[in-house]
This record gives sequence, structure tokens and C-alpha cells, in this order.
Amino acid sequence: METNGSSPNKRKSKAGTIAQAGALITAILASACCWLPLLFIALGVSGGAVAAQFEAYRPVLLPAAFGLLGLAFYYTYRRPRAGAMETSGDGDACCAVPGGQDKAPCCPEVGGSGLTVGRFNKIMLWVIAALVLAFTLFPYYAGIFINGLG
Repeated sequence: METNGSSPNKRKSKAGTIAQAGALITAILASACCWLPLLFIALGVSGGAVAAQFEAYRPVLLPAAFGLLGLAFYYTYRRPRAGAMETSGDGDACCAVPGGQDKAPCCPEVGGSGLTVGRFNKIMLWVIAALVLAFTLFPYYAGIFINGLG
């Protein structure tokens, strides 16, 4: 039962990827009030007015970043519906099994090593989460960079 040429698994994976990207972008924008003036100073331009604009949107962007990050965690770690998915030996969900086949072609071999799509998504999610946290907390440790410039 595919619609528009893409399976439900691919749509859910895209939704998780979009949520990850959205969380990172909103966290970067939320901390732009602090890193953007430093960038402008490095380029020899004054950026005080731009910093004030981004500071006004920080209370909106931070909850959006964490909401999107939570959505990304939901899409990455949720359990598939019973009967819709088959699991491999390591507990990761595999592709939907077409009628009559023993194992879907995208399922990894039991005991096989290597990087599966599910593992890669989980690794990338944690990298994105660390980046979101780093950008969110940037205003608190930006003084280290400012003192280093002077």
C-alpha cells in the first residue's frame, strides 16, 4: 500500500530528518544574538542592531528548537505498529515484509556488523542534539570568546 511512490517508512524517516534539521536551524537562529555580532566583528562590521533583532525572537525560537528535537527523538525511537514491521535480530525494525517473503531485503543479517540506516539515524540525532544544546547555551559561554579577542 504505497502512496505517491514512497512507503510509510520513508515518509516517517523524512519527517524525522526534517524535525532534526528544523531543531538545528532554530537553535542556530536562537543563539544568533550572540554569535552573529562576533562574526560581524571578525569581518569588521558592526552588528549590534542585528543582535537586538534576534534577541527579541529567542523566547520563541528556543521552545521551537526543543519541540522539533523532541519530535525528532519521537520519530527515531518510537516502536513500529505491531504486524506492520518485522524486527531483525538486534531489535531494529526492518522494512515491511511483502506477502509471502521470509525477510525483507533491507533487513540486516542477524549478527551482522556495520552501520544500518537506523543506527546512522540515531547517531545523527545525538549529534544534532549536542549541536542544539551547544547553540542554545552559547550566550552563557560566549564571554570566553569575547575575553579572548580583547
